[in-house]
Amino acid sequence: MGFPRLHLFEFEDLKWMPKIFRRFITDLLTYQINHFGIYEATIGKLVEILDKTGHDTIIDLCSGSGGPALGVREKASKAVGRDIRLVLTDKYPNLEAFAAIKEKHVTSISESVDAVKVSQRLKGMRTVFTAFHHFKPEQAQGILKNAVDGCMPIGIFEITERKLVSLMTLIIAPITSLIFSLFIRPYKVSRFFWTYVIPIIPLLYTWDGLISNMRTYTKQEWLEMTNQFQDQFTWETGELISRFHIKITYLIGYPKTINSAS
Repeated sequence: MGFPRLHLFEFEDLKWMPKIFRRFITDLLTYQINHFGIYEATIGKLVEILDKTGHDTIIDLCSGSGGPALGVREKASKAVGRDIRLVLTDKYPNLEAFAAIKEKHVTSISESVDAVKVSQRLKGMRTVFTAFHHFKPEQAQGILKNAVDGCMPIGIFEITERKLVSLMTLIIAPITSLIFSLFIRPYKVSRFFWTYVIPIIPLLYTWDGLISNMRTYTKQEWLEMTNQFQDQFTWETGELISRFHIKITYLIGYPKTINSAS
């Protein structure tokens, strides 16, 4: 059962949100997604578009603490038999997390990168994993327009869903956050304090998870956003089934005329 989209606030988006809390929330989300390999199901689609457009670089937007793009890049490189480069970006870049990434062919941008106003100097396929719902409709359409204006392919991937059953699964979110936090490295006393002594992180994590589902766009809403770009881009939306039967909804767009690649 679906319900109307509600763009309520997520703590992660608030400008006054302490960096330490934003870091711990994104750390939790990154650990959960990467530990279970949830976005590995997207590799085939990414490779398909990279091959079609001739790009060998992924520009990941809203990367958080690194997000799923790291694991996806590595496996996509193996799948195509060549090195795919990855550039991590975020509006609120997690400099500590970015600095800890020492993988070859992976770089990060320390300055704030607004997904609506990505520099056209960044050449490559743009990806947004579990973050498109953070943007209001006019901003979300602006992300697509920015990609179209720069003739850069883009892939939007979401595991959240605007359905009652998705909200019900978050009942156990406080418990899973307590468990996952035990395995996140590097170990931090501050993480332990704000998770187990004063459990602010589990509360923020659960609230943001609930609101993420309530904010998520449907495939039809995505396609409506692309109406004005139909002449320039080819658009595709669909569903992929990941591990544990988790559904990934996607929107992919790429130029109808390919001029140059990264």
